[in-house]
Amino acid sequence: MSAGNPNFKNGWEGGPGRPKGSVSGRAQCLAVLDALLKEAGNQEALRKKLQEYFDNDPAKFMLKYVYPVVPKDVLLKTGDDESSVDIRVIIGHGND
Repeated sequence: MSAGNPNFKNGWEGGPGRPKGSVSGRAQCLAVLDALLKEAGNQEALRKKLQEYFDNDPAKFMLKYVYPVVPKDVLLKTGDDESSVDIRVIIGHGND
């Protein structure tokens, strides 16, 4: 924020935010996917296809489908707290 810019007030982080009642594109997409998976047979069809992909290449499956949706602070618990393993290390992404 520039001190000389008249469009911004010091100490104010921006506009009013998303209008009440509006829905983000991500939320709309998730609603469509939710509706699709509620249709008869679709969950089982998806499970079978994901199983095929996993069986073909488990590491690629983890990188392509699992890792993108795992929050950075999630740990894969392998035992007590001292033996917990960071899932990102297991699949080769380090601690970035």
